[in-house]
Amino acid sequence: METLGVDYLTKQQYNLLGGDHDPVQIPVTIVSGAGALLGGTVLGRITASGKYTPYSATHTDGSEVARVILARDIDATSADAAVSAYVHGEF
Repeated sequence: METLGVDYLTKQQYNLLGGDHDPVQIPVTIVSGAGALLGGTVLGRITASGKYTPYSATHTDGSEVARVILARDIDATSADAAVSAYVHGEF
């Protein structure tokens, strides 16, 4: 991959919000097995369970549609995890 002189770094982003538009959050449940997720992760909703998992365009379970943005870090490695997610705002 050509980098065009740009160095890519992995960086945890804590300040997701921008602009003056008020964000809207909803409670969501992250499905067990999703792993440790960072705030800012885009999530899709699994149709059968209504639980959320990281979005992927290649999924066919409903999570191929981006629905929300995770509001904070969460670990759903071994159990479902309840957390807030953004459904509206400037990011």
